Amino acid sequence: MDPLDTSAQYIKGVGPKKFQLLNKLGIMTTRDVLFYLPRRHEDRSKFLSISEIKSLVGQFHTIKGTIQSSSIFRTKTKLTIFQMAVSDSTGIVYATWFNQPYMKKYFKIGDNIILYGKVQRYKRLQINVPEYELITNDDDQTIHTGRIVPIYPLVENVRQRMLR
Repeated sequence: MDPLDTSAQYIKGVGPKKFQLLNKLGIMTTRDVLFYLPRRHEDRSKFLSISEIKSLVGQFHTIKGTIQSSSIFRTKTKLTIFQMAVSDSTGIVYATWFNQPYMKKYFKIGDNIILYGKVQRYKRLQINVPEYELITNDDDQTIHTGRIVPIYPLVENVRQRMLR
């Protein structure tokens, strides 16, 4: 039997549950995984300082910083917001996730992080629903940020992070 015809379920890290999700994309075999091509790529390799993104509101950018604080709050309209203050030597930006309070458990004050997202200014500078990657040192290999990143076509319950 050709190894490329082996079920994708047996690829390290896939298993039965992820295999069912991959099936929704038409991915059944190792060959299907190899030929499931991205629809486009995004250049997330250029890091800007927080002071540089202040004038680039409405655009997507990549920054690197340190987590200073985090909080969860509810708006008058019952929207739950998780917000995290991230700083570099030039300023502070607030990474914001809507209706995802569980995100708080993934981050600790003092962690180094790379964020990629749309820069907005409301009461303060923020990046809404950013892609992120925690890093331990500057030599870490990243998958979702800090490089040219593939963007795949998706279906319900399948996320970019899983496919990459």
